[in-house]
Amino acid sequence: MPKRWSQKALTKKNIQDLLRKKETSLIKGFKSKKGSNFSAKLTLSDEMKLAFEFPDK
Repeated sequence: MPKRWSQKALTKKNIQDLLRKKETSLIKGFKSKKGSNFSAKLTLSDEMKLAFEFPDK
């Protein structure tokens, strides 16, 4: 598991949640390639790939 994702440090709890539940709670402070901040959950697929899950607005 990476310690950082989109310029955001992942906590121990984030990593534990990914491994146990396959997703985290909402995490604030990710940074896009253009430099904008955003919030999202991280999900872990069966292929062990990380992805963002964005909250419904």
